[in-house]
Amino acid sequence: MKNHFYRISIPIIFLLLLACVALAGYLHFRDKVLMVTVLDRQTGQPIQQAIIEVNHVPVARAADTPDRVSGPVKIELAGNSLGFVPRVHLRASAPAYLPNEVSRFVPWWQKQTDIVIGLDPTQIIGRVVDATTGDPLVASIAVTDGQPSSNIVPSFETNPEGYFEIFRLQPPVTLQVKVAGYKPWQTQLETDSLYANPASLNINLVSQDLLGQVTDARTNTALPATVYISDNRPDESPKMIKADENGHFEATRLEPPVIMRVEAPGYETWQTELTTWEQVADNAFYQVVVNLEPHPTRGVLRAADTNEPLTGLTLSAGSGEYQQTITTDVAGWFELIRLRPGDLITVQSTGGYLPLEIVFNNEVELNLALQPRQTTILVQDSFTRRPAAGVNVTFDQAQTVTTDAHGQAIFSRIPASGQISIVQPGYRSVTVDYQDDDFVNIVLVPSSLQGIVRGGDTSQPLPQATIYLGDTILRADDQGHFVLNLPPMPTQLMVKSAGYHRGYAQLDQTAVLTDGIPPFSGVEGRWLITTPCVEQAAQPGPPCLDFVLEPFQVKAIYVPFHYLRSREAMLRYLDFIQATELNALVVDVKGDFGFIGWPSQVELVETIGADEWWTNTWMPLDELVAEAKRRNIYTVARLVVFKDDPLAHGKPELAAVREDGTVWIDGEELGWANPFKEEVWDYNIALAQEVAACGFDELNFDYIRFPSDGDVGAIVYEEENTLETRTATIREFMRRLTDALRPYGVFVSADVFGLTLWVKPESDMKIGQRVMDIAPFVDYLAPMVYPSTFIPGNLGYDNPSAEPYGIVYRSQFQAEERVPPYVKVRPWLQGYWYSLEEMRLLKQGAIDANSTGWSWWNAGGKYDPDLFEPAE
Repeated sequence: MKNHFYRISIPIIFLLLLACVALAGYLHFRDKVLMVTVLDRQTGQPIQQAIIEVNHVPVARAADTPDRVSGPVKIELAGNSLGFVPRVHLRASAPAYLPNEVSRFVPWWQKQTDIVIGLDPTQIIGRVVDATTGDPLVASIAVTDGQPSSNIVPSFETNPEGYFEIFRLQPPVTLQVKVAGYKPWQTQLETDSLYANPASLNINLVSQDLLGQVTDARTNTALPATVYISDNRPDESPKMIKADENGHFEATRLEPPVIMRVEAPGYETWQTELTTWEQVADNAFYQVVVNLEPHPTRGVLRAADTNEPLTGLTLSAGSGEYQQTITTDVAGWFELIRLRPGDLITVQSTGGYLPLEIVFNNEVELNLALQPRQTTILVQDSFTRRPAAGVNVTFDQAQTVTTDAHGQAIFSRIPASGQISIVQPGYRSVTVDYQDDDFVNIVLVPSSLQGIVRGGDTSQPLPQATIYLGDTILRADDQGHFVLNLPPMPTQLMVKSAGYHRGYAQLDQTAVLTDGIPPFSGVEGRWLITTPCVEQAAQPGPPCLDFVLEPFQVKAIYVPFHYLRSREAMLRYLDFIQATELNALVVDVKGDFGFIGWPSQVELVETIGADEWWTNTWMPLDELVAEAKRRNIYTVARLVVFKDDPLAHGKPELAAVREDGTVWIDGEELGWANPFKEEVWDYNIALAQEVAACGFDELNFDYIRFPSDGDVGAIVYEEENTLETRTATIREFMRRLTDALRPYGVFVSADVFGLTLWVKPESDMKIGQRVMDIAPFVDYLAPMVYPSTFIPGNLGYDNPSAEPYGIVYRSQFQAEERVPPYVKVRPWLQGYWYSLEEMRLLKQGAIDANSTGWSWWNAGGKYDPDLFEPAE
């Protein structure tokens, strides 16, 4: 069965093959149709202008088939033209496209074959960059080619990276590249370059830059000016460029026409317009040199006070290389150049004018006025610190001005330096170097000091006040006026006047100093109050200070001599004083019997035994004084003078004697010294000096008179005993006594009978005691106005003893009428006999009569505490 099948099938197969061959031959040798489509490979669209070659023979153009302009091209081929092998070679080309060749198999059994040929458009890929930096540029590209109506975009811009692509170019191609601020670029591309696949261009644009330098037209020196540039780009703001220190500047990427403006402070503005770049070299740099003309500024310099032009004065302006110095002409005119806003213009100080500085603010013309150099000299006194009027102040020995009431001397139009000198009576000459200052304070150091001593309670002058300055002692005049020569170094100053605390200070050439450790206790002294004189001196002279003393009233009790022998007793008296209104102690140091209470160094004391009562157990006087000062208690030492029993008996030749030469004895059985004897004066003066040296504030002298009690008619004096001789003796003794005590700075008081105030002033009551002879030499007159000692009829009273208030009150006024103005009256009040109420009347009489204090006398030293107000 199988073999049978094979025998049947082989012929059939052979027959079939023959039939196929015959069919193929038929189909092959019959005519063929090619449907060729030429497409743009980029867009996929048919290309209208394509040219098709078949087997290297042009056979058709796409445009030759108007019925299918955009469709395939029909190409008919004879069957035998293909030969036995059914393959065809096609080549397609078109303007702006790269040609393409393809080879295709044409099946013999098909009448029509479809063929698609893709053409790549011609293409240029390029990049535009800055030729210097290599930075990409967004450029404007303009393209033209050989096609009558090109299908390319005629102009476009590169992307941000500077790249561009152009398709479908028909040679010849012209390519133009433009970027604002760069030199335009253009080239023509021939066929060969277009058919590179793809053609690639690197376009390097050269920027259009401007280089320049600014110089001074007069000096040809470089200027660091400011350059403003505007070009043809409306959307670009003007460029501001700063030229460097060498005047160089650079502007890049400019688009002509270019307007350039150059400015520099102090110079005229320069401007030009550059319309073309014909002068640009191959590197596209344009070179320009700008010469700026300096700007002139004229001005005039005048005196501010007179408006007169100032000739020959030097002005300076600017700084560094721009600094300039010029001089005004005969009319005061000047010209400055190159001034810049903010430049400082200075006029040198000369010819009595102040220097001037102004800041230039672009003024067209300057009108400058110099103020005359003016200085005010204030002259003050070193003591008062008050202005010194009427002082002649001289500048450089050429100009002299007298200070006004305010101590000022005003100088005008003076040089910037010189010497100021003052020569003034009463002051040390002074010369001061002046260095351009509008105010000079000169303190005059006086060679002497003048003033008035015044009372702090009344502000009135204190006549005959005593002033202690070192070893110098002087007294103010009756108007309280004084003149002191100043010491070369600080020296203690003390001023005293009755009725006032002593005033202490340190005095040197420049001031009255009132500080440090006070050399006084609270009751005996105060710091001196100094003020500029209330009334200025009539004539220029030394500085004038008022020395003001604080008022002080002594309120004292008397302590008998024998209490000095007991320290405890004296301390009890001090305690008593401290507990009351009392502030002073009067203690006997040379008692009524003539004995003394201290170890004296006076030879006569031992000779006559005047110290025989004293022992070293007695309270020393200096200790008593120190303790009293510690308690602020004023100390008064009482000394009995001519009533002196030890002296009379120890030295009979110095005593008041009877006719037989024996010592005369008074009613108390005591002898008296002879007041006429100067040896007696010397003895008492020597004792008083020792007591003063112990530091007592005051020495009180009693029995400054001739004897009055007893058989005074029995006394025989070698000297003539008359009113004149007695009063002259007492007066001379008082003068010599107070002169001897003056160096010690103590106050001196003298006791007198109360009746001496009421008898005729010339009457000495035959005892030589008159107010007119004693008062001029003491600080205090201490009348013993004891009412019980007055006899009926005195003061017009039938019984004076019954008039305690009236006796004291009227006696105080009576005494003040008889003493000099500088002497104060401090009465002794009777501290015995009367009741407490009557004693209060005595004190009130003194108070109401404005007495300068009071002292109580009780021979036994006994006092009722109720008589005194308690201490505050």
